[in-house]
Amino acid sequence: MIINVVRLTPGTTIDHLSLPKAKQMIEEIKPNGYIHFGIMMWQARPWELAKRLTEEAGISVITARDGGRFDLSQLQK
Repeated sequence: MIINVVRLTPGTTIDHLSLPKAKQMIEEIKPNGYIHFGIMMWQARPWELAKRLTEEAGISVITARDGGRFDLSQLQK
């Protein structure tokens, strides 16, 4: 599952996915986690947010970046 998280917190007039909603989706669906953080999220250190989400949701969450690559077979099942 690839999730494009643009906002750290919800509540703007623009309807973009926020970190709390992404966490809720991860906990409900329990996918092999993979999240792409939007440019505004980079200031919030997404690698630390992904680590926290991994710990809280119990699902491996990987931060993505443009041009990044990973091996799907290496993800936790």
